[in-house]
Amino acid sequence: MPLIELPSLWNILLDFAAWIVIHLAVAILSIRMPLRVFTSDSPLYRTRAWEESGRVYQRVFHIRRWKHLLPDGGSWFKCGFAKKHLTGRDAAYFAQFAAESRRAEWTHWLCIPPALLFFLWNSVSV
Repeated sequence: MPLIELPSLWNILLDFAAWIVIHLAVAILSIRMPLRVFTSDSPLYRTRAWEESGRVYQRVFHIRRWKHLLPDGGSWFKCGFAKKHLTGRDAAYFAQFAAESRRAEWTHWLCIPPALLFFLWNSVSV
């Protein structure tokens, strides 16, 4: 049972608004972090053996069928880095691409804990 009872419409509107605010705040925080923070692999970003070099995502989730439909958040910010398509071929570009991909992974991980706030006004079934 939620701590805050709201009518369904307000519940939906609050979910929508909170999700946008959380994601934008986390993205802004992440994009302001210096790129050097993301230049080396850490246990958070390493490929796991069970991922089979990414093949598990293709086999289980069929990622290649729908990935092109997802927006590239990096291109939404003036100082962001678009990762939807490779646009360079030199070592410096690939190093930046890898670091920016780690930044994106960090951003996604940071968005998970605030999701617990939704239990304040949503039932567990939602």
